[in-house]
Amino acid sequence: MSKRLVDSYRNLLPLQSHCPLCRRGFSDQNRPTDEHIIPSWLQQRLALRHRRLTLPNGILREYKSIRVHVCRICNTQRFSQLENKITRAWDKCSSNGEGFYEEATNVHDEEFAFWLAKIFWLLARVGYESPDPKTRNDVTPNTVVPRELMPFITWLGLFIAIYAQKKSAWSCFRDDPADKKFYGPSFSLYRFRIDDQGQEIERFDLHDHYIATGISMRLGDLGLVCLFDDGLHANWRSHRYADLISTWVHPIQFVEIVGQMYYDQLMLHPTARNFGPFWNGQHRALITCNHWLRNWDPYCAIDHDLGLYIETINRLLPRGCHPIERIEDRCTTYLRDADGRLWDCVNNKPRD
Repeated sequence: MSKRLVDSYRNLLPLQSHCPLCRRGFSDQNRPTDEHIIPSWLQQRLALRHRRLTLPNGILREYKSIRVHVCRICNTQRFSQLENKITRAWDKCSSNGEGFYEEATNVHDEEFAFWLAKIFWLLARVGYESPDPKTRNDVTPNTVVPRELMPFITWLGLFIAIYAQKKSAWSCFRDDPADKKFYGPSFSLYRFRIDDQGQEIERFDLHDHYIATGISMRLGDLGLVCLFDDGLHANWRSHRYADLISTWVHPIQFVEIVGQMYYDQLMLHPTARNFGPFWNGQHRALITCNHWLRNWDPYCAIDHDLGLYIETINRLLPRGCHPIERIEDRCTTYLRDADGRLWDCVNNKPRD
């Protein structure tokens, strides 16, 4: 079954007849169930039901209305177990999420990665099958998630389906020997400790980026960033964020960090974006073999585009924040002062 899954994952099965998580067809034995893509427990605990999500075509949708049918097995067993573990960690902290950073240490990086991948993938699948009303009069109407974006994240459907079948997912590089000790995570996941410095800032935030194949979420005092990149960012760029991971950051600073990471992914060499998935029957695992070489830096620093860097961050900043601005060959920042130390940005204004 898993080998057939790997061979056919690019074929997107219709949501009306198949579960978007495990790809099984709906049946009398495995009926469709209603699933809130932004978890219902999260909406209830943080009063998010009427919060609006900006879709890729610019349309706003309330969280409570963003739903999809998934099969009973996925909703009540495999993914329910994952959801329950995260919920239990949340319920041990205060009602506004203070203390979640500490409680979430019991949730493994892989579990957070699959949870975030599930949200990202379901948002994409629903958007891909929903006509974009803005293009209804075009010769070829588009979808809410434009067709040209889906190839960047199609493999997430395979990643999720493998988890649904209780299998493992690993990555390697094309010059690695056929040895399990060279297998690593298929993602780069970061955790940041959030401090709102006494400001009344919402305790939840969500951003995704299709081309960067990444998603970020701020939950109480925990900030998560997950890049589905065969672990490239963790291997080659994590040192740039080491001091930020070990301290408290303001929510606005977290947004800038997310923007930086998304921009990093836009600078990946095209070859490093390609991989060949295969099924390893011996280890009962999906292996994504990245076309890049293990010991070569895949990030094209020579192609640095300051304008794109600023645009990527500013797209994520909340209303009311001063945008990042260009000053000749550099830009303003919320992160560090002139001496490179973490800057107190409580006034919501970046420094030169």
